[in-house]
Parts: sequence; C-alpha cells; structure tokens
Amino acid sequence: MKWDVTVIGGGLAGLVSAVWLARAGQSVLLVERSNQLGGRAATEEQAGCFFNRGAHALYNKGAGRKILEELGVVIDGGAAGTRLQFMHEGNLEVFPGSPLAFLTSRFFSWKEKKAFVRLMMQISNLKADESNHLSLADWACENVENEKVRKVFLALCRLATYCSQLDIASAGAVIRQFRRSLGGVTYLHGGWQSLIDQLRVKAVEAGVTIRVNHSVVEISGTYPDMVVAFANQQAVTTRHVISTADPKSTCRLVKHAAGTQLAALADALVPVKAACLDLALKRLPEPACVFVLDLDRPYYYSNHSSAARLTRDPAHAVIHLVKYLDAESEHEPVKNRAELEAFLTAIQPGWQKEVIGQQYLPAMTVSHGIVTARKLPWGNKGSAVADIPGLYVAGDWLTYDGMLADASLSSAKAAALSIMEKESGKEAVLT
Repeated sequence: MKWDVTVIGGGLAGLVSAVWLARAGQSVLLVERSNQLGGRAATEEQAGCFFNRGAHALYNKGAGRKILEELGVVIDGGAAGTRLQFMHEGNLEVFPGSPLAFLTSRFFSWKEKKAFVRLMMQISNLKADESNHLSLADWACENVENEKVRKVFLALCRLATYCSQLDIASAGAVIRQFRRSLGGVTYLHGGWQSLIDQLRVKAVEAGVTIRVNHSVVEISGTYPDMVVAFANQQAVTTRHVISTADPKSTCRLVKHAAGTQLAALADALVPVKAACLDLALKRLPEPACVFVLDLDRPYYYSNHSSAARLTRDPAHAVIHLVKYLDAESEHEPVKNRAELEAFLTAIQPGWQKEVIGQQYLPAMTVSHGIVTARKLPWGNKGSAVADIPGLYVAGDWLTYDGMLADASLSSAKAAALSIMEKESGKEAVLT
C-alpha cells in the first residue's frame, strides 16, 4: 500500500506527530531502527531503580507539556524542590528560595541583593527578541556588573538550557528559556518511559502502524511520490515523510540532499553535549542535599528521586551528575567522570559504599543544535523542508518554540499541522 505519511523515529517527536496525523484520518507508518521505542526518552531499570538517559525534566510552562496534555497524556510526577545550593570556592551555600529567605540570607551581600533584584526585573521586562543577535555571555557582561550575581545568573542559564557554550548561544533564546524555567519543572514517576508508553498506546488506538528494527537507508522522491528504503532491502511508498533524526543523519538518508537548505543547516548547527553520571544509591549520606550547581565550573547535581518515584525501594535514591561540555571537554571522558565523582564526594561523602546501580554517558547529545547569536540558514517557521517537497523534519534543533523536549514536541506538532493543511487545503483542526 501507499502510506499518507511515513514517520522516521520512535521517540517523542515521532510518536506525537504520528498520533496527530492518524487522528486526522491519515494512514501513518512509524519506523524505528532499534528494537524499542523511546529514543532519548527511554528509561531502563537497574536494581529496582529507573534511569532516564541523563537528567530529564519537563518544563511546567513549556510548549511540550501543553502538547502532551492536548493528546490526553497524563503527566504523573513530582515538582522539583526549591532548595538550591551553590558550590562556591569549595563551600556549599544555600540559595534563598523565598522572599523572606532572600532578605535574611547571607548568600548575597546587600549590594548583591539589590543587583540581583534589578537583574530579575530587567529580565522580566526585557523584549528578548531584541537580544537575539548577542551571545548570552556578551549580554551578561554588558548588563550584570556584579561578579557573583553574574556567576549565579550564568549558572542558572546553564541549568535551563543544559548548555555551557554561552559565548555563542543567543541571549534572546536563552533568556526566553530562563524565564520559562522560572515556572518550575516536573520529574516523572517511573521516568520518561511513562510518556513513551502512553503515546504508543494512543498511536495504536489511532491506527498508526509501528515497525521496530527498521533502519532507513534512503529517502527519495518528492511529494506525492516518495520512497523510504530500509536496510532489510524492503521499501515503502508514501506521500509525505517526517524525519525526527538529526539534520546530519537526515541529510545522509536523503538522495540528492547536497546543496539543499537542510544540508546547509546540518553543517551550521552546533550540538549541545553533556557528560552524565547517573547513580542508584542504597541511601544518601547527606539526604538534605538535593540540588547543587557549581558557580565556577559547569557541574550539576540533583536527587530526582526526592520528587519522583524512581525506585522500587523508597529508601533508595537515584541521583544525577552532569558536566555541560564544550568542544574541548567533549573528548575527555575519563577526566570528566573523575571530575564528576570528585564533585559528588564534596556533596555526598562516602557515596561509593552505597552504589547499587550506575550508568555513564560520556558525551550524550542533549540537543542537536544550540540557538546561536548568528543567523542560521533555516528561514522556515515550520517543519517543512522548502526545497524537498514532501519532507518534514522535527527535533530539538528546531527551537522556534522552546528548547529541548519542548522544541521536539512543538516541531512535531508543526509538521503534523503542515501535512494536514496540505492534504485538506485548509487550516487543520485537531481533535
């Protein structure tokens, strides 16, 4: 048969676009190269503890949560706590999380408190689009004179974006994400696999055909006569294709992709990577220490099981350590792990005796593209590839509506809407 839409990739973006299109009456084939759905949203169990692929959080004010709820996905989790500590010059300092605590805290001097309040008011009133052309580092140097306040702000921006390359990241995009992060995040009970499992059920109920262990080797043709070929030497014909692979991988699949807008973007994107050490512990030596950012180094620590059910034994804990990488540190996996373990020892001394499970992701791709201060060769507001009719893309690198999972989900919705409008000749209405 000839499919209306073939979706490549069984992660969040692929499943969301497939569900929407199938509910709109399109015949949809979703193919996944591995033997299970989920991609970077998959969760694995070790010793009765649930590991996401690194530290995952769903932004309460982000586009992604709204899109999932529109599809009927239940967001079951706990709100991340507000007790934040900073590691500063080798010491742990509690960041004041309430107005009263802010006034009485010794974390900031009175001069620093006034500077921080001014900064928050400035960010609240800022027209972020006017700063798109500046890097976040340059913006901070121009607008935040106090050194400690600037360090706190940059650390919080790294947290909101998972990106340490703030010298090239767009100030406008980062500030929008920072403001979004102030609405808080949710850690999901059982891990992000809970989203994947619900979306799979909804896809099947809507009539999506799902095939795992199907590795795509080529996309050819244009709308309405496209062909997707697989490594098993089979192929399908389709009117549209949505690729949720990263731009470089999609370019390798598309026949005659050289010279296209997609190829130009693939060459220009700078990925965001992080070294992630995830541990399951029998107990926490310092249970009150829940969340720590390093002011001087790009390190992060969080006990996600303080808010979400991630262990079968409630006495156990799942913790995450992250080093936000740059182009140089990306190639130093042993050194990065040693740094994270030393950071953890300063926070949770004696942790080594409590380990019951672990995973180390030395250079996990957090996002396939930083929103940079320079203009990228992608003029589209949607997900259609203008010079390859019938091809649509979705992923965390299409960051016109948020970053990270928000970008993946919003671009998946945009791709589905574009196809529905193309087929109906009128604005799509989702049910």
